[in-house]
Amino acid sequence: MICKLFCRGMSLSWLLLLVVTELPLLGQEKPGVWTLDVKFENPKTAKVNIPGQGERTIWYLEYEVINKTKKEREIVPVFGLVSNKRKKEVSDEILIAAEEKLGTGRHNSVTVSKEAIPAGGKIQAVAFFFGSSD
Repeated sequence: MICKLFCRGMSLSWLLLLVVTELPLLGQEKPGVWTLDVKFENPKTAKVNIPGQGERTIWYLEYEVINKTKKEREIVPVFGLVSNKRKKEVSDEILIAAEEKLGTGRHNSVTVSKEAIPAGGKIQAVAFFFGSSD
């Protein structure tokens, strides 16, 4: 799923890929084919003290994956932030300092893949981006 968002006057492209054990085809419910719903908010920024680098601005994206299937499903999310200005992709990073400051109480891209989403359940997570994204 590719979403184009306009934030603070700059155009950003967000690339969200959920790598799963079985891939759905056009959302059709057939044996061996299934779909997970993904909801996410507009990306946000925050100032965070990065150990060894001081206070820096990071981007973060809060998202929720909903499993409406009848079986538990595992996901491995992969995120990339691409600036239209620099055309450079910044990958999702695990930023413990950001998790602590924001108090998200959500999974990150590593912990979200450690447990399956139960049938009819959902899981909330956050992706962090640190580096050149303007």
